[in-house]
Amino acid sequence: MLPRLVIKSAMNMVLMGIEALLRGGEITVSFDNGGIQVVAVGQGARVEEESQKTLAEGTSVDSVTPRSIQTFFTGHVVAAAGGTIRIDASETDKITLNAVFGA
Repeated sequence: MLPRLVIKSAMNMVLMGIEALLRGGEITVSFDNGGIQVVAVGQGARVEEESQKTLAEGTSVDSVTPRSIQTFFTGHVVAAAGGTIRIDASETDKITLNAVFGA
């Protein structure tokens, strides 16, 4: 059985994937090798630049906006579970979120 915070991380990553699919699409979730991968595929799939910066650079709670709150919260849940999260938006119409725990 997976730890509770890892499951919460996965649920929040799925919410991030849903946010990325403005025109609908498909979300796939996989658990393996101590990590979680959420792939969101759909026309125009994207993560707001503000959200990407929130994860990459971190931000204070005072700087969080309605557009970045889900990313901010997800980053903190993943960190509390002992993990790190990364967004890969290099492919058109596809966003990949990867979280690794205990590495």
